[in-house]
Amino acid sequence: MFPGGPEDIAFTYGIVPVTVTDDTAVLPVRVDARRGRQVRLEVSDRSAEHVVTSVDLTLDVAGTRMAHGGSFGVQGASYVLPVEDPAVTYGARAVFDKKGSSEQSPSPYHYRIADTRAGIPTDPVRTVAREDLARVVMDFKAPGVASSGSAAVGMITDDSLPMLTVEGPVDFPSKVIDYRAPGRYESEIRIGDNWITAPARTVSLAEPGRETWNNALLGPTLDSTTGLNGDGFMSIPDIPWFVDAETHDFAYTPASGTLTLKREGEQVAQWQAGQWGYAYGLPVEKATYTLQASVTRSVPFATLSSRIDAEWRFTTAGTTEWLANPLMVPRLAAVGLDEYNRAAGKAPTKVLIGVSGQPAGGVPATRVTGWRRPSTRAAPGSR
Repeated sequence: MFPGGPEDIAFTYGIVPVTVTDDTAVLPVRVDARRGRQVRLEVSDRSAEHVVTSVDLTLDVAGTRMAHGGSFGVQGASYVLPVEDPAVTYGARAVFDKKGSSEQSPSPYHYRIADTRAGIPTDPVRTVAREDLARVVMDFKAPGVASSGSAAVGMITDDSLPMLTVEGPVDFPSKVIDYRAPGRYESEIRIGDNWITAPARTVSLAEPGRETWNNALLGPTLDSTTGLNGDGFMSIPDIPWFVDAETHDFAYTPASGTLTLKREGEQVAQWQAGQWGYAYGLPVEKATYTLQASVTRSVPFATLSSRIDAEWRFTTAGTTEWLANPLMVPRLAAVGLDEYNRAAGKAPTKVLIGVSGQPAGGVPATRVTGWRRPSTRAAPGSR
């Protein structure tokens, strides 16, 4: 039910059971909003301040799940009409940060709490203690220089309720503690024009989590796709070039430069970084392809990984089946760097090496032979 007027920012939500015997009849339904019970979610930490609360109701009808709800901030309120019905799911979620925090002084912690029940309760009130939540350390490293941006975390439910995502300011570098109700969460950061997201992760009281962002060494990733080839056509994806070695399901990191695709040494396509590349009318005979890239960036929020030179070489033949291009790239994670991604002087730095992309797929795979330092020129190479 909607507010009564422009000054009324209280909402009442309810599901009224109705028995239908004639699907052509119009049935009157009486809803008594005075029966509404106010939703209140709180945390026991008195230094925390409410940011937003979301209230959602879902209903299973004939194998179809329907959902409805909304959210309110500091000045709003929501009420629900109690009902005992196992087909109805009540879900309330809320986010809190530190009192007095702002864009200039971001909160050092967040609470993300939830209250999910079968039916709509007569007492939609709950206070959550810190020990009932999973502790997640969010480590926002700086790529060489201090800067600011934003981070967003989305609360995912298993009851088809809409995801509650809250975005807030964050400093690079900084550490933010997230106290989360057990469950699944998505997260992302934005810094300048860069936008990087992480796949959903599950946290529990037994297994608290840690998220590290901007952990050098920054370089290209092929986690999402390597493009396709088949039937005389080949596509090369818009490659995110300056991404850390953590697992990501989306990244947008603008760069300037040129990519060139060659077949047996002859150029078949060339395009600018930041877009997909396409080659048409390719012969069906087996051939060796070379993908060369030289990209740069100059941004105020990073002094590391300013240039990348890369070359991939792979063999494929025309086919009516669509195959993923056998492109791969090393993903390097240095251990023990400080908050600005600086290594300790006069001491070795341990580097963990992973692989992103399609190292196999029915055709010979790219073989990586080297990577230059990201502080000067970071270059995955292959022969």
